[in-house]
Amino acid sequence: MPMLKAIEGGLVPWVASGRDSGRLHGDVDISLRMADMPAVRAWLAAEGLYNPALDSLNLPCNAGHGDFGVHAVAGGVLVSFCPFRFEGGDLRQRNAALAATDGFDALLEAVVPCVEEGDLFEVRALPGGTVIGCATLESVRAAKVASGREKDAHDVAEIDRIGYDPALRSSGGRLRGHAHRMRGTRGVGWP
Repeated sequence: MPMLKAIEGGLVPWVASGRDSGRLHGDVDISLRMADMPAVRAWLAAEGLYNPALDSLNLPCNAGHGDFGVHAVAGGVLVSFCPFRFEGGDLRQRNAALAATDGFDALLEAVVPCVEEGDLFEVRALPGGTVIGCATLESVRAAKVASGREKDAHDVAEIDRIGYDPALRSSGGRLRGHAHRMRGTRGVGWP
């Protein structure tokens, strides 16, 4: 199976539409299958972008050495490579908070119940013809609505302007009530 690389979060609607969000995006989130993480680390090292201090495997709070992803700084922008896997019909997306960027170290796992990979990730042709992997507009919208953050309302409005599949949000839709349930492992400086 080829490596899936999918941009996530607030960049998705703006990359999809080709429009300017009017705000700075402080980071880029990329989802990858858990099995692809060794290849990501090898690629980052080959490109001179790997920093052991930004790798979840090296965090003091990660006594179990579970893989919660790796971060890199490229062109002054923080890029987070976040592994996911499916377990019993649930998506388990992992990420790590870092003292260097968040003020504390923590291991995070979001669980999205009863979804399929195609509900969350897609291959999308952008204005201009470039093809990328990204989170579906439906999954980004669901997460942004659930967050309730003011900055996310602008992203939701752009998704509504572009259009999305409301069937995935209907009473029987698999993304109905899609709110990431974060479970964290306490780490150094956890607030």
